[in-house]
Amino acid sequence: MLLPARGALALGVAVALLGVAAYVAVPWWLTPEDRVERCAAVVVLNGDSPWRADEAARLYQAGVAPEIWLTIDPRSGSMGSDSGTTSNIRQLVARSVPRDVIHVLQGTAVGTRAELSIVRGETMRRAAHCVIAVTSPVHARRVRVTWRHDAGETPRLVVRHAPNASYAGWKSEARELVLSVRALLGFPAVSEF
Repeated sequence: MLLPARGALALGVAVALLGVAAYVAVPWWLTPEDRVERCAAVVVLNGDSPWRADEAARLYQAGVAPEIWLTIDPRSGSMGSDSGTTSNIRQLVARSVPRDVIHVLQGTAVGTRAELSIVRGETMRRAAHCVIAVTSPVHARRVRVTWRHDAGETPRLVVRHAPNASYAGWKSEARELVLSVRALLGFPAVSEF
């Protein structure tokens, strides 16, 4: 059955309004950021090199944490090497962060959940009350949701954006939305970046 002209127009307007609301709400929902507070370490989550490392250096120099932690992602280089961590160390040192406060955590992390698990383990081992995670704006919601789902509220994860992180477009944003909702529901991500 075909909709009368008024019904079709009303449906079209409703779909357009829903699209506009999603256009405004999805980026806002994906990009939460916590207030900066003093914590045990600033963690540079893998990706968006050099922007996350730059923000970690800025936070370190502002005195919010005495250390910077990195994780190892074997996918970030060729043949199992970790060029991402090596690049982050170089970037941090170039930004006047002393090499002895940069710590590469033990274990390899492929994906957000594995990376946060390593960070959580180190945070608990040191009995720290919080750490600051630096990530890209659209990755922030998934980081927060994954941490809360796996770790709860203690120890606390403070999520901060790398302000110069690149925007990869609406497809990346849509993918991050799906992965964030999966994390919110407790499902492992099929494929993470």
